[in-house]
Amino acid sequence: SFHARSFECQLRYLQSTFVCSTPEHLQQAITKKWNYSKPGLVLSFDDGLKNNISVAVPLLEKYGFKAIFFVPPGFIDEPTKTTAAYCRRNMINGTESFTREDLLYLARNHFVGSHSYDHIRLSNELTRAQVRREVVDSKSRLEELTGKSIRYFGWVGGEEWSYGRLAASEIKSSGYDYSFVGNSFPVTESTDPLWIHRTNLEASWSLSMVRFQLCGIPDIWHWPSRRRIRAGLL
Repeated sequence: SFHARSFECQLRYLQSTFVCSTPEHLQQAITKKWNYSKPGLVLSFDDGLKNNISVAVPLLEKYGFKAIFFVPPGFIDEPTKTTAAYCRRNMINGTESFTREDLLYLARNHFVGSHSYDHIRLSNELTRAQVRREVVDSKSRLEELTGKSIRYFGWVGGEEWSYGRLAASEIKSSGYDYSFVGNSFPVTESTDPLWIHRTNLEASWSLSMVRFQLCGIPDIWHWPSRRRIRAGLL
């Protein structure tokens, strides 16, 4: 279930504390052209779950936010009667996906990115053909479904082993402008557009928990993991 009341409380806080940013603001931050008095915040949602469109989107739009929705197109294409089994098989915490009409709405009014083809962790265990399906074919399929260029990729999982060298190379060569990983760190002028860290927030969290997650301490805690992952990809 989606915790609408706590999520709305979070959005009120985020709106008052940050600039409601779009992916285009990222380039301003990276190139030292940030001309706002407050820091920016880009919101993103993973997996293509129906409650994102039915609950989260109306609240986002109420408070002036546009978000990136990272979607595995295999989930959208899955027949309705088997989506619950698809979620269990592919480690998605839900049962119901966006419809194609939902996806079109998000492509017109927000931003859509690839979250691999079937919510697969892109470890070094995958073959080149598997990686191409998850990175390249997912982009092509989402472009077919939305009629828009898919410029964003969101890695799946976030565990240290889920970042593979071949996948990183494929993302770089496949026409994505930005890719997003975990392990919590702000965007700065030294940020690689194809390696943007995200900070996890949950709709069920209290406001005090959200404030803590954004205070910088989790960024420090994730520092060793960030270094190990990057070293493993070199």
